[in-house]
Amino acid sequence: MHAPAAAKPAERGAGWLLSARVRDVVFLGMLWVGAATALAALTTRALDWFAKDDELRYERLAISIARTHSLVPRIHGVNIESYSQLYPLLIAPFFRHGLLPDDVKTVHLANAWIMSSACIPAFFLARRVTGRRSAAYLTAALTVAMPWIVLSAMMMTEVASYPASVWALLAIQRSTVSPSRRNDLVALAAVALAYFARGELLVLLAVFPLAVVGYELRGGERSIRRLLRRHDLLAVAFGVIVLAAVALAAAGALSNIAGVYGGYAKHEQLLPHGIAGSFVEHLATFSLAFGVLPFVGGVAWLLANAAKPPANSERHAFAWIGSITVAALVFDGTNFDVLYNTFVHDRFLLYLVPVIVIAVLCAMLDALPLRWSLPLPAVLVALGFAVGAIPFATWGQFETIDDDSPVSAIYRPLASAFGGLSGARIALVLFTLLGAGILLLTGRLVPRLRSSAVLALIVALALPASTAYVFARFFGTDDWASRPITNPQLQQFTWVDRTVGRNSDVTIATYPVSSNWFVNFRVWRDYQYWNASIDRNVEQPRGVFTFSSFWFPKVYWKFDPTTGRADVTLTRYVLQADQESRFRVSGREIESQQGLRLIRADRPWRTDWLSFGLYDDGWTRPGVTARVRVFAVPGQRTAVLRGITFGVRAPDGVPSRPFELTSNRGTVHGVASADTLFEGIHVCVPAGGYADVALTTPETSPIPGDLASLATSLRPRSGGVFLSQIGLADEIGKACNPKE
Repeated sequence: MHAPAAAKPAERGAGWLLSARVRDVVFLGMLWVGAATALAALTTRALDWFAKDDELRYERLAISIARTHSLVPRIHGVNIESYSQLYPLLIAPFFRHGLLPDDVKTVHLANAWIMSSACIPAFFLARRVTGRRSAAYLTAALTVAMPWIVLSAMMMTEVASYPASVWALLAIQRSTVSPSRRNDLVALAAVALAYFARGELLVLLAVFPLAVVGYELRGGERSIRRLLRRHDLLAVAFGVIVLAAVALAAAGALSNIAGVYGGYAKHEQLLPHGIAGSFVEHLATFSLAFGVLPFVGGVAWLLANAAKPPANSERHAFAWIGSITVAALVFDGTNFDVLYNTFVHDRFLLYLVPVIVIAVLCAMLDALPLRWSLPLPAVLVALGFAVGAIPFATWGQFETIDDDSPVSAIYRPLASAFGGLSGARIALVLFTLLGAGILLLTGRLVPRLRSSAVLALIVALALPASTAYVFARFFGTDDWASRPITNPQLQQFTWVDRTVGRNSDVTIATYPVSSNWFVNFRVWRDYQYWNASIDRNVEQPRGVFTFSSFWFPKVYWKFDPTTGRADVTLTRYVLQADQESRFRVSGREIESQQGLRLIRADRPWRTDWLSFGLYDDGWTRPGVTARVRVFAVPGQRTAVLRGITFGVRAPDGVPSRPFELTSNRGTVHGVASADTLFEGIHVCVPAGGYADVALTTPETSPIPGDLASLATSLRPRSGGVFLSQIGLADEIGKACNPKE
C-alpha cells in the first residue's frame, strides 16, 4: 500500500485561500444577521413617525411606486423632482395591503436589515486597506454600532444611502488602486447608485476623480499621460459629465440635478458669511460620536498618508479618498446649514463613519506615530467647540432628540456635568488640545508605546456608547407628536382608510381643529401619515393652513361666488374639519370622528355655503360684517327655506358679547359667552342663486393669533366672536319668497 501523495504547495495555498474566503463569508454573514436582528428588536419598537416632513415624504413616494408600479416620483398626484428613489423603491413592496401602522412596523423591520448591510462593504474596504481581518470585522461592527443608526427606526433615505455610500467608497478604492475600464465602470455605477439613494452623495462624483489624480500624481511616474492611459474610460466619462454640466448651466438648469434641493441650489454660494465658524462646529459636533480624539487622530492619519510618498498603495489610495471625502461632505453640509439652517445637521455626515474608523485602525497598525498632521485637526475641532453656535434647541430645549442632529444630544449630559454649555465648551477644548498634545509627545518620546492604539480603543468604546445614549433618549421621551413612540394609539387616525379602503382617493382641506397651531400641525400630519387613501391636499387661499411643507404639492382651489362651484374636481372623498368656517363641500357625510368629517363629495365639486369677511380661522374682524352665502342646490326649481345654525363663542376673559344674525327672513339677537352658543336662523334661497346671512357684533377685544400660519399665530390681533361651527340643515324647507 502506498501512502497518499502530499498535496502540492499551490493546491494547499488555493485550498487555504478558498477556506479563508468561505470563513469570511460565513462570519460576515453571521455578523450582519446578528447586527440586523439586534437592531430590528429596537426599530420595530418605534411605532410612530418621528422625522416630521421627511418620513411622510418617503412614505408617500413608496406608496406611489406600490400603486403605479412606476419609479416616477409622485406625491399628491403630482410629479416632483426627487431623484432619491432607491429607498422608496426598496420599501414600496410593504405598502400594498393592510393598514399603514402595520406597514410602517414592517418597514422598520426591513430598515434594520437594509441599513446594517453597510457592514458588508465596510468589511471588504477595511480588509483591503488594513490587510487585517480583525480590523475589518471591527470596522464592520462599528459601522452599525454608531449613533446615526437610530435613523433606521424612521423612514429616511439614510437607511439606503448609508450602505450605498460605503459600496461606492469600496468601488472607488478598488478602481484607484487597480485601474481598469471594468473597475472604473463599476465605480461610476456605484456613485450613481449612491446619488439615487441620496442627492447629497453627488459629491462622490468629485471625490472619485480628485482621489485618482492625487493618488496617481503623488506616486509612480507622476505623468498625466500615464494617468489618462490607466483611466481612459473614467476620463471620457468625466469629459462628458463636464460638457453636460456646462450645457445645463448655460440653459439655467444645472440646479435641477439636485432634485428637490434644486430650489436651494439656485441660491447656493461657495463661501457664504459664517462658513468658517460653522465648518469647525460641524467637525467638532461630529467628533463627539467618536470620543473626539479618535476623529482627530483619524483625520490626521488621512492627511499624513495622502501627503507622504506611498509605502502601501491601498492605504495611500484610501488616504486620498478619505481626506477628500471628509473635506467635501463637511463643506457641503456646512454650506447648506449656513445658508438655510441655524444648526449642524450631523446626519449629513454619517457617511464618514467607516472612513474615520478605518483611518484610526490604520494609525494603530502603522509603524510611525502621528506627528506633524495631528495639530491641524486638533485645533480645528477645538475651535469648533470654542466658537461654534451649538444652539440650545438641538440639545437642551427639548427632551426629544433632533433627528437631524442626533449627536448634538451628547452636549446635554456634558453641559449637566460641567455646569452648563460654557463649562462643557472649556472641558471639550482642553480635552481636545491636551489629548492631542499627549498623543504627539508620546509618539515622539516613546514610539513603542503606540499611543494610536489608545485611539482605537476609545473609538471601539465611544461609538457604541454614544449609540446607546441616543437610543435611550429616542425611546425614553415622547416623540415629536407628543406621544410615546412605542405606544402611540394610532387607531384614532386610521378610520379614514377603514371607512373607504386604502386604495380610495381622499382630499384633505386643512383647517384648525384646535387653538394650538402645533396641535393642528400634528393632527393633519397624522391623518396623512396613517391613511394611504389621503393623496390630495387643497388650500384656499394659497399659504393658509399649510400644515405640510413645500415638499408636498397642493391644489389652490376657488369657489365661484355666484354659483358655489369649485374650479377643480379631484377625488371622490373630501376630509374637512367640523369647525370649518370658510365653506362646506357639498355631498353626503359618511363618517365623522375627532372633529373631522369625511364627505362623499358631489361631482363636480361645489360648496353648500361660502363665507366672507371673517379671519381665516373663523373670528369676526373688527368693524367688518361677516356674511355666509347659502347656494341653491342643483336642480332646485323654486325658492326654498333653509335652516342654518351658527356656533358662536366669545373670546377668553369676555363674559358676554352680543351679536346679531340677519337674513332675508328676519333677525336673531344672541349673546355669546365662554361656552359655545348655537343660534339658528332661516334663509330663503332662490332657485339657481344664493342668499346671504349677515353676522355682526358691536364689540371687539384681543383674540388669539391667526392660525393661518405659525408666524401669524404669534401675532396679536383684535376680533369679535368666534364661529366654531356653521351647519346648514340637509332638509329642504317649504317654498318661500326671497323678497318678503
